[in-house]
Amino acid sequence: ILQPLTEFCRDLQLTLVAADEPHDTLTSVPFYLITTNPKLVMIRLHGRNREGWDHPDKEWRKKRTLYRYSSRELQGLATLIQNLAPAPQEICVIFNNNSGKDAAPNALELQRILHLEFKGLAPHDPEQLNLL
Repeated sequence: ILQPLTEFCRDLQLTLVAADEPHDTLTSVPFYLITTNPKLVMIRLHGRNREGWDHPDKEWRKKRTLYRYSSRELQGLATLIQNLAPAPQEICVIFNNNSGKDAAPNALELQRILHLEFKGLAPHDPEQLNLL
């Protein structure tokens, strides 16, 4: 099933999003990191909280993304990212493991592992606006 999908995406230069989540549930999708668009690869990291993923109550969103990636897991993801072939122009990693405030620390750790440094992203430091 993945081969026809990847060929379709490549033909149309669509980005096939790789989603990391528990992969042994009926509702999960496989984590399949591949370059289907030479301009962009997109990765969504939801966390691997198997128990939370299947939680049926009204708080399911909060429980599903309650997960902190370990350094070992982030190192494994970094290796997969570095070994992408062909390498795309841009790789976008979105940490969606945010219900326990783990997204930002995990993103900073992955940035450190990959030796990434960003400069000049904003024209000036952000400031609090007084709207009232």
